[in-house]
Amino acid sequence: MTHSNRRKTGIEQSSDSRLTPTRRKFLQATGMAAVAMGASSQSGAVAAMDVPSAPGRISNLAAYLEDPETVAENVEPTHVTTAVPYGSVHAARTADEPFTELESRFAESEYVQLLNGEWQFAFHEKPSDLPDSYASLASDEWGSIDVPGVWQTQGYGQRIYANNAITWEAYEPNQDGDLVPDGNGTVDVPGINDDGLNPVGTYRRSFAVPEAWDGRETFLHFEGVKQAFFVWVDGEYVGFRTGSMTPAEFDISDHVEAGGDHQVTVQVYHWSDSEALETIDMFRYAGIFRSVYLFATPTVHLRDFYAHTDLDDDYEDGELRIDAEIANYGDAPAGEYEVRAYLYETSRTKPGRGPPRENGTNAAGRDNGKQKGRKEPQGRGPPDNTGRGRGPPRGRKVTTLSSTATVDEDGAVVTLDADVTDPAKWSAEHPNLYQLALELAPVGSEPTEAMLEKSASGPTRRPADDTVPRFWSTVSRSIFRA
Repeated sequence: MTHSNRRKTGIEQSSDSRLTPTRRKFLQATGMAAVAMGASSQSGAVAAMDVPSAPGRISNLAAYLEDPETVAENVEPTHVTTAVPYGSVHAARTADEPFTELESRFAESEYVQLLNGEWQFAFHEKPSDLPDSYASLASDEWGSIDVPGVWQTQGYGQRIYANNAITWEAYEPNQDGDLVPDGNGTVDVPGINDDGLNPVGTYRRSFAVPEAWDGRETFLHFEGVKQAFFVWVDGEYVGFRTGSMTPAEFDISDHVEAGGDHQVTVQVYHWSDSEALETIDMFRYAGIFRSVYLFATPTVHLRDFYAHTDLDDDYEDGELRIDAEIANYGDAPAGEYEVRAYLYETSRTKPGRGPPRENGTNAAGRDNGKQKGRKEPQGRGPPDNTGRGRGPPRGRKVTTLSSTATVDEDGAVVTLDADVTDPAKWSAEHPNLYQLALELAPVGSEPTEAMLEKSASGPTRRPADDTVPRFWSTVSRSIFRA
């Protein structure tokens, strides 16, 4: 799926240009501008050095695992977990099965492919024991391992439980290292430039890219890998990430072809400079412990969004505001696009409620990327009887929001805003939930993708500590899978 006309992405940019103007504007709109400094330094830190050429022994491992300034290489900026594309709002809503993990809902999309399951696996206690290349390793010399899962519960390595001790000091035999940076700003991690232990797990599996993904961008997403890892596709280096609890996403569009078969290899190191952040009271597990999946997006993509919810001074009526970032993976302006959002009541929302009494409002005009929300008349909006799924999803549409923007080479940022009359409030006794669906469409054309988020109302406190209802947005996440 080679895109010769694709503009430069963060994979090819320096760390100084990593944070695009659109990304910076989105972070400012969501109140997360403080993230900008860290985000701009997450890629390209070792660009001047040799990148790992193939899975196996890495000659400049210290540049990745002992330099606290090297957090990631060639990763995409993080985004809301549910920014995963579906073919339609109907498909997204139908996939929203209560009490199921998000990944199983994502898998209902025609543009998502889970890579969970059995992977080939090779384990080495020392980085110095790694082969120069795995090309000479016969298929029957590979073991197997389940993903997601930690390798300690599957017969590899040592199980360690510790409070605030450094993991390698609790290993048998214990290893020497130092997490205090030296005069060059680097730390000393066992197994780097010496013959010490630092368990390494190498994962490998094949996958096929659907032909229907032709012309789309393809991303490889890791929800969690402990503690530092490198990625290759068909033997070509893709990127690096450290930080166990942070997702890592790589644009592999230039490494794969629609309709083709490919192979991904992941090399995971148990210890790195990130150990300084993870010496807390827990099992010191390692491996690909959360889900892995591929997803494909249009060239113009709703890359990130943030739903803000609030109540008025009387804690009666609510306000829903959505900031959204539109990415453009092409090399030319894409024209006018519209973002639409639909708020639905469902079986998990308080039953028996009447229609909203007022339209949504917005003090800003259309020129700055904002437009008023509106109450949805009967029969308007995306039909509930089209697209894939188990049947038409149920739920009354409460309101519709929309906004248009001109998408240039860097993309665009839009804000949608609407009032929600007397929303069902959330409490532990009455956990009322709403559905929030979004779709992106060229102005005057059919939608190109849709997404689903959940909104809820929940308790907060006044300064006097009186409990009052609050309207907010929430998605649950799991931590470990063993």
